[in-house]
Amino acid sequence: MSKLSEQIIFNKKQRLGISLTLIITLSVYGYNYIAVPKINQLGNHESLESILEKRNVTISEDKVESIKSMKSTQYKKSKKEYKPKKFDVNLFDPNTIDSSTMVKYGLPPWTIKTLLKYRSKGGTFKKCDDLKKIFNLGEADYNRLLPHCNVAAKYKTAGIKKKRKKSFVNNKETQGRDTTKLKNNTNKEFKSYAADKNPAIRLDLSTADTTQLMLLKGIGTFYANKIVEHRELLGGYRSIDQLLELWNFDTIVYNEIKENLYITAPVRKTNINTVEFKQLLRHPYVDFNTAKIILHYRKHHGPYKKIEDIKLTRLISDSLFLTLEPYFDVK
Repeated sequence: MSKLSEQIIFNKKQRLGISLTLIITLSVYGYNYIAVPKINQLGNHESLESILEKRNVTISEDKVESIKSMKSTQYKKSKKEYKPKKFDVNLFDPNTIDSSTMVKYGLPPWTIKTLLKYRSKGGTFKKCDDLKKIFNLGEADYNRLLPHCNVAAKYKTAGIKKKRKKSFVNNKETQGRDTTKLKNNTNKEFKSYAADKNPAIRLDLSTADTTQLMLLKGIGTFYANKIVEHRELLGGYRSIDQLLELWNFDTIVYNEIKENLYITAPVRKTNINTVEFKQLLRHPYVDFNTAKIILHYRKHHGPYKKIEDIKLTRLISDSLFLTLEPYFDVK
């Protein structure tokens, strides 16, 4: 015991701090016990007065009433239930609905922002099913809103214009002249222009540039660039079906143009033993994990002797190997 007392030594500041801590602790406990009885032990007004009288504590009537009301207030708060917002069942038009009304319908802020941006870019909803164009609109929200959607008639026919024949004859310039020959020549020029725009041509998908691809029906600037870009990243097309790998490429357009395309040049292969990580990752069929495991195996086991050795990593499935094999070799 003497050894323990010798080891536990407090200086003057430490003893003063301990004393103050004990005094404050006892003061708080005494105040809670004497001045403010626990609310859950109070039964009614008379029991509160009797407790205060026994302890010789004097409290004003206002304080007594406030102490009594605390228990009832806490009880009411504990019983209060959450009331969800009432859903506004009025019909709405997605082409004219404002952000404040969208909030009332329970749409999240990011969905509201996307819908407003879509409309600001000129997008319209011709039918209620077009709400699916909002990519971040959840399926639950879509099913909930669909019965209350009502598109105005003017939006249902928006963008549909009647085709009118253009007149290639200027009445002022031809006034008083025989325009029969002029009309015939103009019609021939117009038919020739239409034939050049969508000709029945055949293109080599291995070498066709964007200008040539835009001659195909349904192919504009965007997809012409995407077809060439995808070809360069792959190392060349092996099959016409690979066009379907392009983002949101329409199968109807594909079926119309596939007979106009053919492939002659072989694909460009990449040496799996010398390729770097960034170059390998740029290939459309190689993701981050695939590139990492191929190079990790090469680093620890040496160069691949044959392309089939990439399956030794056990993360390259047979289907993935059949996809990669035409584009890679070991030489």
